[in-house]
Amino acid sequence: MIKGCVVLFFWGPWQAYIRPDEELIESLTVRELLYYSALSQLPSGLPLSKKLSRVDASISEMDLEDLVSVRIGCSHETGGLSQVERKRLSLAVHMLSCPYLLFLEEPTYGLDR
Repeated sequence: MIKGCVVLFFWGPWQAYIRPDEELIESLTVRELLYYSALSQLPSGLPLSKKLSRVDASISEMDLEDLVSVRIGCSHETGGLSQVERKRLSLAVHMLSCPYLLFLEEPTYGLDR
């Protein structure tokens, strides 16, 4: 519902929904997760070089350059990413497909910690 009007959305690749507790594969590094996400999300006809450039752009846009070789892990205390870094990584994964519209559930969740 937008401004009191019911709007029907047809879910597709032009939009992304990001939950505050997005599941990430903890054994992968930041770059590996983005690379495999690009391979699975982007069209198979897109050249690998373009997919890799989208990964690099996503890393840069979300300011993850210092974390590309860090394992995601299960928590910051065990050497993994902090909650804020995990949120930025979740955004980066969804930004790979260049959606027109992002839905963020609780966008400030965990930012006060």
